[in-house]
Amino acid sequence: MYNQFAAISDSGSIALFPNANFPQYSTPNDPNTMEVFPGTGYVGIRAGHTSFSAIKADGSIACHTVHATHTANCPTGSGYVSIYATGSATAYAALKADGTVTTYGSDIHGGDYPW
Repeated sequence: MYNQFAAISDSGSIALFPNANFPQYSTPNDPNTMEVFPGTGYVGIRAGHTSFSAIKADGSIACHTVHATHTANCPTGSGYVSIYATGSATAYAALKADGTVTTYGSDIHGGDYPW
């Protein structure tokens, strides 16, 4: 996400460090981080222009955005092995072990949600 970054801990929890322009996403305990991906078990995260998409060890995907179309139709279920952000950074692709690909996010940048 522009002017923001994410970090994954050894336990697989994700901390997002927000842009000061988005204080509504800060946590009560630490105004410098955001808690939008609950729990642990995350193994990867990709950033978009105003969004993040993360994958867990079980192959499920979680999404967060400040702009609804950028992670629209976030995949449900499990079995995904990798996620990718498009060059435009407003759409994503998720790869399953069987080789199938699911796209999500803004359709003008490779996703499947009408902009």
